[in-house]
Amino acid sequence: MASTVLSAASARPVLPPNLSTFSGHWYTQRHTGLHGEVVRAEKVGGLRLTETAYTPLLQLPIHQHESALFGLVLEGTLLEETPAGLLSCPRGSVFYCAAMLPHRCAMNKKGARCFYIEVSAGWLEHAIGSKTFSRPFVICQDSRVGLLARKIHMEWRENRILSAIMIEGLTGQLAAELFRSSQFAMTCQPPTWLGRVFELVHTGFAGPLSLSALSEEVGLHRVHIASRFRRFYGTTIGDYIRHRRVEFACEKLLDPEVSTIEVALEAGFAHQPHFTTVFRKIMGMTPGEYRYAMGVHHRSRRNSPSHRKLED
Repeated sequence: MASTVLSAASARPVLPPNLSTFSGHWYTQRHTGLHGEVVRAEKVGGLRLTETAYTPLLQLPIHQHESALFGLVLEGTLLEETPAGLLSCPRGSVFYCAAMLPHRCAMNKKGARCFYIEVSAGWLEHAIGSKTFSRPFVICQDSRVGLLARKIHMEWRENRILSAIMIEGLTGQLAAELFRSSQFAMTCQPPTWLGRVFELVHTGFAGPLSLSALSEEVGLHRVHIASRFRRFYGTTIGDYIRHRRVEFACEKLLDPEVSTIEVALEAGFAHQPHFTTVFRKIMGMTPGEYRYAMGVHHRSRRNSPSHRKLED
């Protein structure tokens, strides 16, 4: 099953060379900054935002952060190791790391780039009613949470007059949604058949999915499937599919060689106008505006076979 929320003990990816599990006495570096090359850093209201780039195969020493933080993996993959175990944080995933949690991480051969939001205990308590999460490290691959983090990153990049207000508001939503998901995952585990449904929806979002097809796959009535999905995952199947498609589109739009209509079709939309409508509703801007905000300039491939096929 493609789990929505994972704790450090729930997955054990293969360690890269020279990075073994923690053993013996702990020795940690306490610091307020973030390792790697800082691309940009700024204090916004009660938050500190940082974008950091990591070189390929970089291994960071055991360290702690004085403030809790939320992270979005923009590129590459992070392998995070805490006393509780190991977790792989792939591109697009969002994670929470508690203040003063000893941990270390390593990059894959492509390196990584991350966006961090550092928050104080007081800010977190105001946002979610608690100074910390029940688990010190949580990773979430829910499309809704990922898109919230992307919106915060984009708002920061655009640096508009009302960006500070928007960023704090969106970060409050991000914290609340991630906290809700992590709390629910601790107390309620979905039945096996529902995990299968989630996996089909999560991976098959671009295809012609229907409740009838899901019903045949797991042998249960479609109304029962829809109601249980909403109860466990906090959203309808249709809404989750739309968020997955937009999440996929956000990744593809970063490629200047791919046209907007190609992105729309690959993401599962029947035509570009519908894609633009859904994208604007979720992201607050059109696909073209998103590209501009991310500094991507599309290079036309009018004579390419794929472009000619779309026009035929």
